Amino acid sequence: MKKIIFYFLGTFLFLTSCVPKSVTNVSDTNAPISIQDVPSSYELKEWEAGRRYKLKSQIESIPLDSCEDYFTNELKTFLSQYDKVELDSLKIEQDDLSVIPGQNRKSLYNLLFEVNIITDTSGNIGSNTFAKDVSGQLLDFLEQYSYFGLKAKTLTIYVFDLYHTKYYDISYDFPVMNETVFVEQPEDEYAVQTLAFNFSDANPNFSLRKFGVVQESNELYVEYSVNDDYFDFNNMENSIAELDEAGADIKEYLLSQNITKEFALSKSADQLTISLYSGNLEDLLTFHYELK
Repeated sequence: MKKIIFYFLGTFLFLTSCVPKSVTNVSDTNAPISIQDVPSSYELKEWEAGRRYKLKSQIESIPLDSCEDYFTNELKTFLSQYDKVELDSLKIEQDDLSVIPGQNRKSLYNLLFEVNIITDTSGNIGSNTFAKDVSGQLLDFLEQYSYFGLKAKTLTIYVFDLYHTKYYDISYDFPVMNETVFVEQPEDEYAVQTLAFNFSDANPNFSLRKFGVVQESNELYVEYSVNDDYFDFNNMENSIAELDEAGADIKEYLLSQNITKEFALSKSADQLTISLYSGNLEDLLTFHYELK
């Protein structure tokens, strides 16, 4: 189950809140801060817009492992109010690849929160209803924290029984409208990303969806969304087959500029991976090309 919750940047900073232990360091926008230092929405409400945007950049320096530890402890305390419910794990990952739809930018709302809950379902006839209620209240609880509000892209909650069998899950997406502050990218990365983004100028049915180097697999990863207009729904087999040619065209286009290969090799990536995404495909269509 997936739900989408829209936020407007101009008002969201006033609506999210947390209760920090200290906000001393925040007065100096160049000073490092911890997750405990992030001010509440009530304090942010008194700040001028420029100072709030500087805070948004400042919190980028907070290590994710410290955020995981912090929210793990907060959620354990929150869930302790329920009988036979406990936190199994909380994981926070950063999405470094996704591009804002229609823009050659990456969002600062880029954290993926995953919460796993263990419940004792014995003798509980309404387990799914209970799991739904707890998940909704957990979302409300996390939305009190301005760090979550300023960084969360998705929240996924999995609920398991005592045998660790999943019986309920829900995912919340948080698209943000009117973003004005974005991820600061290195010049060489942004130049190649711009090249990939501009492919749609001559090929409007293809829109850049993800871009970046995946260090774990030593690959430069580029993913495009394929618009519905590309497909002949009376001959889907032929349309899908033609995507093989599209993958080759994208490769030739990207490698036509030396900056692509130079950037990839500078990041120790020895492979160019091109993926095509569409709701009309059962899975991603992916092509791998060696860079030598």
